[in-house]
Amino acid sequence: MSEITDYTDMPESGLIAEAEKFSDAIFDIEETIEDQETLSDDLPTYDNTDEEGDPSDDEGDNDESVEHEETPPNVDMPKSWKAELKDEWNKLSEDAKRYIADTEAKKSDDLSKQFGEVKEQKSKLEMERQKAIQERSQYVQALGQQKNIAEHELTKKYGSINFVELAQNNPAEYVRLQAEYTSDVGYYQQLAQNLNQVQEVIKADNANLAKNFISEQVKKLQEYKPEWQEKETFVKETTEVRNYLGKQYGYSNEELNHLVDSREAIIAHKAMLYDQMVSKKSNATKELESKKVVGKPQQTLKPQSSSVSSKEVSDRKFDNKARNAVRNTNSTRNQAAILARLLD
Repeated sequence: MSEITDYTDMPESGLIAEAEKFSDAIFDIEETIEDQETLSDDLPTYDNTDEEGDPSDDEGDNDESVEHEETPPNVDMPKSWKAELKDEWNKLSEDAKRYIADTEAKKSDDLSKQFGEVKEQKSKLEMERQKAIQERSQYVQALGQQKNIAEHELTKKYGSINFVELAQNNPAEYVRLQAEYTSDVGYYQQLAQNLNQVQEVIKADNANLAKNFISEQVKKLQEYKPEWQEKETFVKETTEVRNYLGKQYGYSNEELNHLVDSREAIIAHKAMLYDQMVSKKSNATKELESKKVVGKPQQTLKPQSSSVSSKEVSDRKFDNKARNAVRNTNSTRNQAAILARLLD
């Protein structure tokens, strides 16, 4: 143990020198600590266990802090990825998974936002379209009323005037009324022309709307039954549906021509298939019942034909009799004769 220095009676110069020594020593210690911290950051981390697998004493102080560390949750594969890419996803590191998942989530959010904006814009355009249709309808109604009023005024004002007699009897009045009549007729004709133009535009718009609607309904029917994408099959089977509705439910051709909603056509097709299935089942049941046999007739057993000839049968009978005779006779000559016959 180093000896403790007594600084009580040390002069001021000595105290200053000792203080400088302490300052230098403290500075050196701080530098050493910083160097060690820097070095420890650069060193690899090793499993701090002894040969028997037990943690060292130094690790025991950190047990409590390790227990509170949370394991980062597993990152699920984005829904936009196909299922067959699951193995490739599992090969990625957690950081890569997290980056891709965040990117895909952001992309999905952006798309959802864009879809929402498009839907909102579409809704606004639809409202504006409905407003324009309403205003145009009101305009057509007003033009029609003005045209009717102008026509009524023409009849009321000039219907009783005989312009031929007026020209002969009062040429000046004829000229004045003829000018008014020409102006009033021109006004009426302008109203009629404007009304006709607007009605033609509405007719064309309605035709386009109907065409687009029918095209959309045909697409839905083809999604319901992909075989209908072939024109011949589509025409053939939809014609069967039309005939079914006309025959079973009394639809007229005009009513069938206005049947353009795909939902109604699908329901009608399913109803037709169901009725066909029930009809086939009923016919099959009737056919089966007509063939049903009540009691099985007795079968006559025919004697099996024998492949043994009559001669062979006769020989077998003789052999049996001969064997019995050999056993029963006491005559050697008779036994020899019988055996010779058997061996023949």
